[in-house]
Amino acid sequence: MRIHHKSRHLLNTVLVGAVVSVIVAVMFVSYQSFVPESVALSSSEFKPGHIIDDIVFYNKDAMSAAQIQTFLNQKVPTCDTLGAKIYSGTKTRAQSGTERGYPPPYICLKDYRQDIPERTASSYCDYLPATADQTAAQIIYAVSQACGVNPQVLLVLLQKEQSLVTDEWPFSIQYRSATGYGCPDTAPCDAQYYGFFNQIYRAAWQYKVYRGNPNNYNYRAGRNNYIQYNPTASCGGQNVFIDNQATAGLYIYTPYVPNQKALDNLYGTGDSCSAYGNRNFWRMFTEWFGSTLMPSVCNSKVSDVVCVWETKNQDGKQFFTTSIAERDSAVNNYGHTHQGVAFYAYDKQVSGSVPVHRINRGINGYFYTINSTEKDIVLGMPGATYEGIVFYVFPTTVSSDSSYVVFRLNNSGSYFFTSDSKSIQTLVNSGYTLENNAFNTPSSIAPTPLPSSNRKNIYRLNGSEHFYTTSIFERDGLLKNGWIYEGVLAEAPISETSSPVYRLNGPEHLYTINKTEQIALLKSGWVDEGIAWYADSQIPAIYRLNKGEHFYTTNLNEAILAVRSGWAYEGIAFGALPPTETTPVYRLNNGNGKHFYTASINELFSALKSGWTYEGIGWYTDNSSSNLPVYRFNISGDHFYTASTVERDALLKQNVRYEGIAFYASKSTDKTVIYRFALPGNHFYTASTVERDALLKQNVRYEGIAW
Repeated sequence: MRIHHKSRHLLNTVLVGAVVSVIVAVMFVSYQSFVPESVALSSSEFKPGHIIDDIVFYNKDAMSAAQIQTFLNQKVPTCDTLGAKIYSGTKTRAQSGTERGYPPPYICLKDYRQDIPERTASSYCDYLPATADQTAAQIIYAVSQACGVNPQVLLVLLQKEQSLVTDEWPFSIQYRSATGYGCPDTAPCDAQYYGFFNQIYRAAWQYKVYRGNPNNYNYRAGRNNYIQYNPTASCGGQNVFIDNQATAGLYIYTPYVPNQKALDNLYGTGDSCSAYGNRNFWRMFTEWFGSTLMPSVCNSKVSDVVCVWETKNQDGKQFFTTSIAERDSAVNNYGHTHQGVAFYAYDKQVSGSVPVHRINRGINGYFYTINSTEKDIVLGMPGATYEGIVFYVFPTTVSSDSSYVVFRLNNSGSYFFTSDSKSIQTLVNSGYTLENNAFNTPSSIAPTPLPSSNRKNIYRLNGSEHFYTTSIFERDGLLKNGWIYEGVLAEAPISETSSPVYRLNGPEHLYTINKTEQIALLKSGWVDEGIAWYADSQIPAIYRLNKGEHFYTTNLNEAILAVRSGWAYEGIAFGALPPTETTPVYRLNNGNGKHFYTASINELFSALKSGWTYEGIGWYTDNSSSNLPVYRFNISGDHFYTASTVERDALLKQNVRYEGIAFYASKSTDKTVIYRFALPGNHFYTASTVERDALLKQNVRYEGIAW
């Protein structure tokens, strides 16, 4: 059958192949690229057979008119009404638009108004009364309510078709065909559907027609459907098993599936056979409003961490539960709408967690608190019933770098809980007051140990490079995009009084405490990404290695393995070596029976670079200069150590190469004892009585206690 409705792909959504008419070129001179608002999405997350859940697509209560207006205001804070900004060179937008037949003034979507004409009730949309002088937000809301389509869907449709949501100087033609309704691929747009209200209403109505008559269209849920990549049949296509009606509706409206080239470049163009409408619908919706999918089972990847499901009753009051049975009962038996996962929590008490109490206040809705005093006060109010502990979370004292904050807002006794900080201003604008942080919740993406008091975790990830961050948001965003979590590198102080560690972005991310290095890199074109964290004496020594990218670790053995694999040791990036009383003495072997001992980390890595093999820590010593010095000589490649000034002076008289004080040993006899043996061409030192006894059995010459 003929497809009546298609996505008239804007430059913002990337034009389909070569199907570009003069009208399209005129329409979209005001294009501004859609910039991701958070961590970039991965094409692997796009599911062509399940672009959006039905429960999300047809959720008419997803936004109020006020929330839609706030959203539009945020997208275009200032409209270029007179076209005063420069379009190109010295030409203003007004001049450019006038040349194309669209002089100023330009009305942005947030400021657009028109009358709503009366619409009678049908099988697909409820009655819509005539209303004068309505804003675009009010029109979108009214249509979404009448036709039962998510207003977020309509906002994304306006953006992917005409860039209207983010355009600072839209032309009238963009309103004329705002949703691309009645604009087939093979003919001009149908004039009977012109106008902003007509476009919004017809698009929502059409989606409901698709839903009510699924067998009347080429693309159907529950079967394989061959879908072309673009209007040119020779470009090919693919079989797509469409899971649900909302996804089928998207393909009927915009009958193309993105090819691999389009998916490989989510924020740009693919090739001449690429189409972008359904790709961009998914991408924009996800970035603006979150996942297009409403999970029916919990998607937590962390043991003991469970989903806290949110439903709302007909008055918009929230209900939270970790029980799928309780969630479904609220939806099926009490008229609640399923809102998906609100946040995550523990299903049992874990270290550092506290219980969340649920109180049913009848018509006033549910109340949740971790505060026992607050619980008792609310229970003392008329009609309040205690429903027990529903899940476990962290107190608000836990660092927000290792947990997610849930905020509590109040509007005359009506409470609202959200983990979405972006929604707070919208709620405040609608009459709520931000009271406080209700509690903190765990990550569902990766296990996250709680840091020590007044400390925060430095997370280590591995993807296109090794990456380090103290932000749980940044960490989890990268993990969602396929990066590998390698645990906590160290704990940094929350206080900003210590030495700053600068993060720079160039061919890679580099972290340095060295201000001179930071300045030099900035002069070379690196981008300053601010202070990554602060370093103090409690951070252990963090070794820095380089192999085309930089790698940081507190693990000496890992650093040694890296050097063996070709990484170059560049020193201690920041952090502190162990105190002198517990200084390790490193033992190495050159493979020819000769051993080398050093307390210097730099000397250790230098020896490794020269081919020596690390055998571990020989012993620990109190490396204070007030203790007994241990002198080091090199006798034809045999490193000889002695604490005896008599032996030292005798060797100095023989002109044996003296290499200075190797380290210091304790003068106390109750400290570590080091035994000395004379092997052929080599002296051997050990603190191990097992090694000592084994050598004694072999009749190796024992020279007594070295120190």
